[in-house]
Amino acid sequence: MTSRIGQRAIVDALIAGLPLTDNESAMDTIAKTFEVLSISASEFSAVAFGPDFG
Repeated sequence: MTSRIGQRAIVDALIAGLPLTDNESAMDTIAKTFEVLSISASEFSAVAFGPDFG
């Protein structure tokens, strides 16, 4: 369990450090992530699987 926490901490640190190297790309990624996380589940299924899904 401890090794998984350590591995996760390393990955989190790398992900947090990426925006420091390329700010413009990081802001694009954050905006796209926010957009995806802001849509509802029904909107997501329509976009991901088409309107006839389910």
